[in-house]
Amino acid sequence: AEGLDAISDKFLAEMEGEQVQFGKDLVAVADKVKAFSKHDDLKKVEAVSAEARKIQATLDELGEKSRQFVSRSLLFGKEPEDYEELEDTTKEFLPYVELWVTADEWLKNEEKWLHGPFNDIDADDCEETTTISFKTMFKYARTFTNKGITGCATVATTIRDQIDKFRPFVPVVKALRNPGMRDRHWHQLSEKMALSQGKPM
Repeated sequence: AEGLDAISDKFLAEMEGEQVQFGKDLVAVADKVKAFSKHDDLKKVEAVSAEARKIQATLDELGEKSRQFVSRSLLFGKEPEDYEELEDTTKEFLPYVELWVTADEWLKNEEKWLHGPFNDIDADDCEETTTISFKTMFKYARTFTNKGITGCATVATTIRDQIDKFRPFVPVVKALRNPGMRDRHWHQLSEKMALSQGKPM
């Protein structure tokens, strides 16, 4: 049977091999993050947001691996490596992933709410999504403007303005999707709408 020292050496060698691959993966994803500011075409939002999600998944996976490396290093009595570069890369990417994923989700939701069956709208979700999406775009329009990343700033501003135009509809959706709405309420609403448009009832 292998002694404890031999087993320990074996695990350390395996971890060192994994850390080499980790370093290569980090360099590759960091390059993608640095190049992400080039994206500025809202027409490609679906493809760009898909790429952003993929990069974020890689960063999350590397984050999990880094925590495992720290735990193993401490277990073997070794000084853990510094993963500051991963933390910096993850922090640098956050505005991009939030910008593009929020833009993608907003456009899909808006299309569904405006052109899909009204009875399928979840009023609370509509209100929450509209509020959070507006705050996100307002924040990143300013962030990217301050950084001089004009393409992303324009994307954020465009979506922010679209959300701002939609916001007045939210209280109407909330009222009409209220579980307390009865047939008589719909009838009263129809009468008022007919009167406001000058149509005979």
